[in-house]
Parts: sequence; structure tokens; C-alpha cells
Amino acid sequence: SRIKALKVKSRGFRNKQRFANAIYFHLGGLDLYPAGLSR
Repeated sequence: SRIKALKVKSRGFRNKQRFANAIYFHLGGLDLYPAGLSR
């Protein structure tokens, strides 16, 4: 699964909160582009 792939990449995280933030960032579908910029 995608979370399992993230776990493999995330071996360097200092704590679980940072890992959780990475999951939210990669899988949350957040639109982080500033308004006015187009992709």
C-alpha cells in the first residue's frame, strides 16, 4: 500500500508525529499551491 511505501522511506523520522505529518502531506490530497499559481 502507499502508506507501507512511505514507511520504508521514512526510516529517518525522529518521531511518530513527523511520520504522521508525512502521511498527511503525501496522502491527504492537500492543495498546497498558492492561489494565483497554476500547475
